[in-house]
Amino acid sequence: MTKFLKRYGIGAIAALGILTSCRDEPTNTPDVNFDRKAMFQNIADNIIVPEYSLFKTKVLEMDAALNDFAATPNPANLQAAREKFQTAYLAWQRTSAFEIGPANSLSLRSNLNTFPTNINLINNNIQSGAANLDVVSNWAAKGFPAIEFMLYGAGAEADVVKLFTTDADALKRIQYLKVIMSDIKQKVVTVHGIWMETFRNDFINNTGTDKGSSLGELVNQLNFDWEVIKNPKLGIPVGIKTLGEPLPKNVEAYYSGKSLELALENSRAILNLYKGGNGLGLDDYLNAYNAKHGNTTLDAAIQAQMTAAISALEAIPGPLSEAVINNKSGVEKAYQEFQKAVVLLKADMPSILGVMISYTDADGD
Repeated sequence: MTKFLKRYGIGAIAALGILTSCRDEPTNTPDVNFDRKAMFQNIADNIIVPEYSLFKTKVLEMDAALNDFAATPNPANLQAAREKFQTAYLAWQRTSAFEIGPANSLSLRSNLNTFPTNINLINNNIQSGAANLDVVSNWAAKGFPAIEFMLYGAGAEADVVKLFTTDADALKRIQYLKVIMSDIKQKVVTVHGIWMETFRNDFINNTGTDKGSSLGELVNQLNFDWEVIKNPKLGIPVGIKTLGEPLPKNVEAYYSGKSLELALENSRAILNLYKGGNGLGLDDYLNAYNAKHGNTTLDAAIQAQMTAAISALEAIPGPLSEAVINNKSGVEKAYQEFQKAVVLLKADMPSILGVMISYTDADGD
């Protein structure tokens, strides 16, 4: 359980319930003549590093807009801050699966996107004026979800502006917003810098298949991020873990109503990562093994099922917090389509590639 907490965060754990281990042993599949180093180089140079670079740029733009709003809290600056926040949050969805190396060391996913955010904890931290954001207990009061609550939680622009101007805790609230933003910026700049300076080469040259190898980490994190969509983003809000009782406030980006947009960006990015963009990817590696699934290839089955899951998401009318109540069957269908892909990605693919799934989840699948 401790390992899962470090990987995802305490915000979703309360809803997940009892955790069970999922450690699938790989088969002893003979290796094939495939250039793993070339695949890692393509993924690093054409996906991970460019996406981290863009993410860093969007975070710095968000930081500037939030500082403008903090200096002069008015409707125009709030609107600008919201726009830059949304752009940065979308950019995060495209990097979330890269919890490898420096991102793993900093628990980037947990620090930046533990949801649902804890409103009471945020308010207590604002009141205290001295919250330690580096402790695990504050993961649910920081990152993008906390900023979203502060920019959208009061509803109308005028009401948000009042909280940052005439409210008794306005100055403390401004300070907390700046502290959260500074924490995001520092971690993102650090991870990007390490990738650029040293870790790119480490990632490319770590060509083994054992636990801790680039292949092992890539396969594990791709799967983990896919399951974050399946469970915390879809399953928990629609009531999969609560005997069918929806939990609409548990969706990602509840206050801005952008949960579906974020989930779609995330899922498309994971599919692109699997494919290696336009270059060598895990799809090519599976095809080098001539891996089959029924009367088709395993790669074709994986891509078809991931595409089906994304299509099911696209069919849901937003926002997701309303869809889990008014279009429950549609959200449940999306959950089921994501689950079907899990079987292929988490069992069949690692078995062929000789990779062990080493993270802990809530399903035991």
